[in-house]
Amino acid sequence: MTADYTWSQLAGWVALPADHPDAFGDGGCAEQLRARGYMKWDESCTAVASMEIWTHDGHPRFPYICFVTLPGDRFLVVWVPDDVSILEFYRCYGSTGELGRLRSEVEMLTESVRKLFRAWHGHEYYNACGACDPEQHARFRELRHRAAGGAAI
Repeated sequence: MTADYTWSQLAGWVALPADHPDAFGDGGCAEQLRARGYMKWDESCTAVASMEIWTHDGHPRFPYICFVTLPGDRFLVVWVPDDVSILEFYRCYGSTGELGRLRSEVEMLTESVRKLFRAWHGHEYYNACGACDPEQHARFRELRHRAAGGAAI
């Protein structure tokens, strides 16, 4: 479900009527935006982000359009009329997609480090061996020995 809004520094949030010529309704995919003359403001923005900002140098009313992804497969389309308003909008709401993007980056880095560790050591990162962590490996050996009913090593 998509809702179209305008946002400006002076007026704040205003619902855009569904029959407005600029309204997307349930559309708004990248191909439609490019066909209307918009280009993505930050090409590093990916589908993981929950906000995308697009620009159009020649649009008479709304040179900026923001797509905000909300939980539950819901979207807001925010039309921004001027440069001052986009700066204020970004100041207020620009971090909207950062947490999701940061989480995705950390997950990718974590998985890469785990794979590298597995390749270098031949085992998972959470299992210590004598080569990668001799102290922890000795503690594990002692705990296993005790659990098997033996005395301390």
